[in-house]
Amino acid sequence: MALVTVVKLGLIMYYRNFKNEIVRAYAQDHLFDVITNSIGLATAVLAVRFQWWIDPVGAILVSKIAPPDYLAKLTYLIWNHNEQIKHIDTVRAYMFGGHYSMEVDVVLPGGMLLSQAHDIGETLHRRDRARLRARRF
Repeated sequence: MALVTVVKLGLIMYYRNFKNEIVRAYAQDHLFDVITNSIGLATAVLAVRFQWWIDPVGAILVSKIAPPDYLAKLTYLIWNHNEQIKHIDTVRAYMFGGHYSMEVDVVLPGGMLLSQAHDIGETLHRRDRARLRARRF
């Protein structure tokens, strides 16, 4: 993780020379990654050397739960994604840099083929990830 952080820091410096908005967006994304990785590494090291509870405090500092209106929009999109979705079990989203990390569990019919369930999950993943600035779905 330390090596990734150093590489991303180098990329930030390199990307700042570009005028292209997309490249600058990558630089900003890398900056958020450097910040969160640095906090994570620092709190992990401090927890090992001093107090165990420092690591969970670092996790709390880095993570931020998505606002309720965002979760409502996500739930709406999931529910209307496919008519075979019977129930939405879990919807969680955490801010991570400029994106959201999402956890979604849906219930599909018990007799559905695995390939059909996979296809529903994949199309949901691709569509909503692009629409909702998600990093992990």
